[in-house]
Amino acid sequence: MRSMLRKAPGRFKRLDRKLVSAVSGLPGGSHDDFFRRLSAAANKGKLWIGTAAVMALFPGRTRRAAVHGLLAQAVASAVTNVGFKTLLPRARPLPEHLPAFRFVHPQPTSSSMPSGHSASAVAFAFGAGLVRPGLGAALAPLAAGVAYSRVHTGAHWPSDVFFGSAIGAGAAMVTRKWWPVRPPFPEVRRSAVAAAKLPEGEGLGIAVNSLGGAYAEETAAALQKVFPKAYIKEISPDEDVAEEISRVAAAPGLWHWASGAGTEPSARRRRPPSSIPSRSWFFRAGR
Repeated sequence: MRSMLRKAPGRFKRLDRKLVSAVSGLPGGSHDDFFRRLSAAANKGKLWIGTAAVMALFPGRTRRAAVHGLLAQAVASAVTNVGFKTLLPRARPLPEHLPAFRFVHPQPTSSSMPSGHSASAVAFAFGAGLVRPGLGAALAPLAAGVAYSRVHTGAHWPSDVFFGSAIGAGAAMVTRKWWPVRPPFPEVRRSAVAAAKLPEGEGLGIAVNSLGGAYAEETAAALQKVFPKAYIKEISPDEDVAEEISRVAAAPGLWHWASGAGTEPSARRRRPPSSIPSRSWFFRAGR
């Protein structure tokens, strides 16, 4: 086991050189300039801050995804640049490893391990994706392009990019605890239900609580105007509300009532179906 651990750094170095050699063998072209520009755009997180600014224009989950992505990026950047780059000093690739025309200018002078660009890219895309998976999937190719650009331009070894990407993913998962993802709202389904027809209020009994919070003197008159054939009982302050509602409910046919604060709890004991919503209708009629 100890022998494997001692040999691991050497194996990683050999793998890094093989992968860089493969990238070096790619033919030159306009893509070289594209990756240099993409790498430069991600300097100091400018690419992700700009992306978050655009996302913030859309309220709701998109804006929340932008905030989560920036939070994850900030954590990943701090851990990478302040922590690991100090603890893991490593030289960056040299012109002998890649064609000189591909190198970014100026070449970074900090430790190569790990890649801060990769950590920020993955942290932002993954963090945003935890809130809006579709948006995270759309950002993934851009994050992957930034990570690859660091190898293509000679700024990092492939293992630096892999390690930085792992830090970014870890930062997104950690910040999820600080910025939990809201559960999706359950789907609301409505189905049509046949309600009783009450032409002009025929067969309808209404108990009006005069002590209700939204009661007005014209309430009973307004109800009678809307339902001229309905039986309307205006409950006076000295009468028992529950008892009077029960009397109206005992009358044959459908019934309903207009209520304010204090009426509904007692009325819930018996509530046959009616075609009029209780509170919403009453407040409209009382205006």
